[in-house]
Amino acid sequence: MLAIPLAPLVKLMPGKYLTTSEEPKIWLVLLVAALMVASIGMVFVIGSDSEPDLPLNTNMMLTYRVTGGGDLVGINGSFGEQLNIFGERSYSRSGPYDEEGDLELHLSPPAPLFSGRAYLDEVNLNTTWGTKAVWRSLDIAQGLGDDAGICVVYRGAHTNLAYRVDLISSDYRATYELVDVDGAEMNDLDLNGLKNRNELIEQRRITQTNANVGWPCDLKEPGNGESYQFNYTGEGFQFIVFDETDIWNMVNGGDYQYNEERSVIGNGSVEFLLEDGMVWFMELQMHYELGSTYTMQIKISIIDE
Repeated sequence: MLAIPLAPLVKLMPGKYLTTSEEPKIWLVLLVAALMVASIGMVFVIGSDSEPDLPLNTNMMLTYRVTGGGDLVGINGSFGEQLNIFGERSYSRSGPYDEEGDLELHLSPPAPLFSGRAYLDEVNLNTTWGTKAVWRSLDIAQGLGDDAGICVVYRGAHTNLAYRVDLISSDYRATYELVDVDGAEMNDLDLNGLKNRNELIEQRRITQTNANVGWPCDLKEPGNGESYQFNYTGEGFQFIVFDETDIWNMVNGGDYQYNEERSVIGNGSVEFLLEDGMVWFMELQMHYELGSTYTMQIKISIIDE
């Protein structure tokens, strides 16, 4: 098994693992030891072993073009991200390099380059290297400070590489597109779809009722004959819930939106019953102030119909 002992592993497919080394560092202090790790190494294997892959033991320069904006900001430029792949499919990254244009603070991809959770669907994506088979996932937007944002990530079906990231926040949208890779041949990569998509879909289910949720963000959808009861309480956190309508509106180009009735900004609690459809939730610590209390807990229970 390919692994690196620096971070906990996230199972994406049978026998295939990814670490959480690039997960956003924003959740409850009690989870730090289990979830927060340095962004210095991970494993990124997905799809069929017979397909071509990114080369081992090499340095690559990835160039992302960034476009977008909102009422108060315009974004148009590019930057480089150096990727060093070594050993048994582990890597390090650094940047930005060769910044061009008006990028404001958008000098790094706002989502992990390889590790992914929250499978949505599969689509074909037009890229510099032709049409690629990708799967779309959701993630918390990194690098926004106290602001909340969501990322829709287009990942290669085999390499898991982020070809595109759509960042949606309350103030603006920005699209990060991979337009050049110096150090790897990309034409033959990610031409076929996922082999085990059902495994990713099953990650939306919960298997233990009344369980404490240990991730700062997740996508959930009840299985056949089930409903999910959500119970959240917290101080100093934002608990933001996006229902299925919110998700697809943002994926399809709409503005940032969430379900206000199911969400808590600051101190408070909420409970709701999810009978069908998907919800994406994320927990964000608010601006730190000395002496303030920061606690949160979310539990999900299975209700059999």
